[in-house]
Amino acid sequence: MDKLVSMIMPVYNTGERLIPCLDSALAQTYKNIEIIIIDDGSEDEKTREILRKYAEENEQIRLFTVSNAGGSSARNKGLEKATGEYICWADSDDILAPDFVETLYQGMETGELSICGFKEVKGDVIINETTGSKQVVSAKDAMTMLLREDSFKGYVWNKMFRRDIIEKMKLRFDVNIDVWEDVLFDFTYMTMIQQVTYHPKPVYTYIYWEDSLSHARNHVLGVKRSYSALEAELRMEEMLTGDGDQELRRQMSIRYVQSALAVIRNVGYQRAGTKDEYYRKSLVLLKKHKKTAMPYLSKKDKFLANICCVCPGLLLLLYRFR
Repeated sequence: MDKLVSMIMPVYNTGERLIPCLDSALAQTYKNIEIIIIDDGSEDEKTREILRKYAEENEQIRLFTVSNAGGSSARNKGLEKATGEYICWADSDDILAPDFVETLYQGMETGELSICGFKEVKGDVIINETTGSKQVVSAKDAMTMLLREDSFKGYVWNKMFRRDIIEKMKLRFDVNIDVWEDVLFDFTYMTMIQQVTYHPKPVYTYIYWEDSLSHARNHVLGVKRSYSALEAELRMEEMLTGDGDQELRRQMSIRYVQSALAVIRNVGYQRAGTKDEYYRKSLVLLKKHKKTAMPYLSKKDKFLANICCVCPGLLLLLYRFR
């Protein structure tokens, strides 16, 4: 018998964009699905009206309304309500291919985590699309791939998890992490499993909406929010044991430097900004990991990292004038 899959979908003021997303979720070739929608305190009547209509007309949909507390809190509420053996996710303004769940489900036959491919769309242009053959890899190799920019990335919406493992670990999204909260969730889960199935077939379409908060430019995040990526990375590093996998640690160093540069950029964008606690911590991490990461950085990041180490005040000044 096909196992029940819980698809968790947080919603906040999505409006008309909900309709194609919900239609694609209901049109899945794999039928044993419960669609758990967490309305995170949507304020617009259109969103609430669409959710009510779809919930009344479709038995697969289970609708829960909560006070607005952010995406991580909504995802956690979805985990509390889920009853399926497997968990997958969807953002409420994206589109799922008809075989999205089926592709992920088949991957669970050979791994404890299944990952599918995706395409990223901006307007009418596909700006990124995964390709390649299906593969089964160790969890440690998957952790390395998770950190690479040219792989399946850290989103949760292109992954399927075993709910019993999530509950055994008492794993939840950290509501205090604003950036990389999904990567931290994935990484933590991977420390408890053996094998991962990755099928690059692009069965999920991630859409960039200009007015979406989740797609805002990085500097808009502010210093504290951008620093939370480094907090997530520090937590991930704590889970590593021994000197084990050098490639994994190398990828961690690359991410440390990139994230530290993002924080320093945000400090610079605040014209009256000062060298605060986040700036100092970021600079320490950048200097610690620069030597390992340098050969693998882009020319731009190499240039910025060198300026940070020699004359960090100059970089702040450059950003402030920009």
